[in-house]
Amino acid sequence: MSTFPAELTCRSDCAGGLHVLLLLAEHLDVHGSPINYGRRRALFTTRPRFIDPQTWLDLHMRPRAAPALDARHAQRWIFQTLTGSPLRLAHPAIAPATRSQHGQHQRFRWRILPTDHELLHHTARTLLDEHGIDEPVQCSPQLPARALRHLVLPRPASTDRVRNRRDRPAHRTHCIASKRDHRVAVDTPLQRT
Repeated sequence: MSTFPAELTCRSDCAGGLHVLLLLAEHLDVHGSPINYGRRRALFTTRPRFIDPQTWLDLHMRPRAAPALDARHAQRWIFQTLTGSPLRLAHPAIAPATRSQHGQHQRFRWRILPTDHELLHHTARTLLDEHGIDEPVQCSPQLPARALRHLVLPRPASTDRVRNRRDRPAHRTHCIASKRDHRVAVDTPLQRT
């Protein structure tokens, strides 16, 4: 399970984020997901390679501002995009083995250039087509703009961490429930250091 909901409940300025999760759950209740992630995980989780490393490296031989010569970043991006799974479940050939490698991949995702994204998205689409899967590469639910109009995004946690730690209760429980089956309950013990 992701730690994201737990992180949201630990911050007093994340009510908007919790509200968006509820809206997404309700959207899935009404419309469902266009992606069968179970089928995708069965097909792609054990795969050690999604893109030819030389193709990736050739792309990066052109002058660019942010070269990413490690083709495993491309493999990881495609794995996560296709399966929706955390990288720790990927084939060992592409799963990050260290915290440093995981951080490098996160930076790659944050700094991905449009040409990189296009190549990776095209590769993912080709893989789905090869398996006869007529689904979007990624699911991006469209929530009504009026529901997000007053959304306030929190500041980075690092600016609040020390100042707010003394004022928090020792435990918080939050339940986010939609009309049907999409429920997230988080019981979060807060760590004090």
